[in-house]
Amino acid sequence: MTYSKVIESKIMNLPVNEIFFASEKYEIFVEGVTELNYYKVLERMYKKNKIAKVSKGIYYIPKKSKFGNIPISESEIINSIIKEKYEGIEIGYGLYNSLGLTTQITKHRNFYCNSIYNTNKKIKSNFFEYLNMEFNENNICTIQTLEILQNYSKIENLNNAAFIKHINILKTCYNDSETNKVLKQIKYKKSTIAFLQELLEYLNIQNTLEKYLSKLSKYNIPNWKENYEITY
Repeated sequence: MTYSKVIESKIMNLPVNEIFFASEKYEIFVEGVTELNYYKVLERMYKKNKIAKVSKGIYYIPKKSKFGNIPISESEIINSIIKEKYEGIEIGYGLYNSLGLTTQITKHRNFYCNSIYNTNKKIKSNFFEYLNMEFNENNICTIQTLEILQNYSKIENLNNAAFIKHINILKTCYNDSETNKVLKQIKYKKSTIAFLQELLEYLNIQNTLEKYLSKLSKYNIPNWKENYEITY
């Protein structure tokens, strides 16, 4: 069997409608073939409609209909990158909407993930930012909270009741050690950390966030307490 047939056979054994990165597959299952020849095989497969292209270097085996290839959906792209619960977390308006903080939606979705090694990827309207971190319930809660606090004043039509509901979750999900790990990976504004610290102290949750802040600085923290008192 020729090298081109071997490559084609391995590619065609991949799941239908699951994207793959050409560079990763070359490193995993192509041996004794130059990278140039490997990409020539992929290009021939693409021209013959055996594989479809999402963007440069990113392909998938498409579902077929009597009218031709069925385009891959946005959700299938996302599920190809984030296959498991702890492989990624959505941020931005996708997060805000899922938590009921706003009814606003966006065409562009953003994620932190650990399933694309040491790289960031933009695939159609989705952006995946790599984090060298094992996700769990505690750090997911922390990241979600910090993302909300960092953009608190920018979230359109913010639902205060939903915001307070999420903040109260900190009583059971906040973990100071996990939060410190998050802050080493993601550079949040000092004012955002100060905002979180104020919330935690209001809820009588012990934390060590003061080490990230200066006692000489006055941080611009939104007036959220009034809404808290009104809601509860």
